[in-house]
Amino acid sequence: MKREQHLTPSTIRHYVLALAQSLDGTERHGVACVTPNPLRKLPQRYAVYTDVDVRTVNAMGKEAPEDVERDRRVAS
Repeated sequence: MKREQHLTPSTIRHYVLALAQSLDGTERHGVACVTPNPLRKLPQRYAVYTDVDVRTVNAMGKEAPEDVERDRRVAS
C-alpha cells in the first residue's frame, strides 16, 4: 500500500484495523479458524514510510506522505 498506492500511514492503519476486525468476527462466528490473528501481531510503526520506501516513491516521481498525528485536547 505504501509503494504502489502512496497511502498515508493513518489510512494504512485504518485498512489493517478493519481487516483485523473482520477476521476477529469470522473467528467469533466459527466461519474461520485464524488463531491468533496475524494482523494483531504487526510491529509498532509498521505503516510509517522507511528510507527505502521514500526512495522508491521518489523514484516514481511522487512524494511520500508523512505520518501526521492529531493532538485533540480540550482547551480550557
